Amino acid sequence: MKESSIRSAILSYHNSLSQSYFEISRPGSQSGKPDITGCLRGRYVAVEVKRLREKPTKLQAYKLKRIHEAGGIGLVAGSVEEIENVLECLGLTKVASSFREGQGLKQHQWQKQT
Repeated sequence: MKESSIRSAILSYHNSLSQSYFEISRPGSQSGKPDITGCLRGRYVAVEVKRLREKPTKLQAYKLKRIHEAGGIGLVAGSVEEIENVLECLGLTKVASSFREGQGLKQHQWQKQT
């Protein structure tokens, strides 16, 4: 799958969530800027989209690290499923029933933070 298709799918997923706003960084924008940036329930989220087995550049990794150090969420992802998993684990989305049933997770460990 092309990186642009993955980016579009992730953007659509993010913007389908309640209390969210996300956009794709323009081509030619600031070097190393994550592909998708936005806000989810008051948290800044930045996603660098990479296809399977691809890694971010040193500059991209540095910027994601800085976002994390500032209290935001900086991620490298190659699919909507990866984003769903991380956001659910952080308590920013409702836990999918497949998580609870498939992995035997205790519901109280993954409740949405208020």
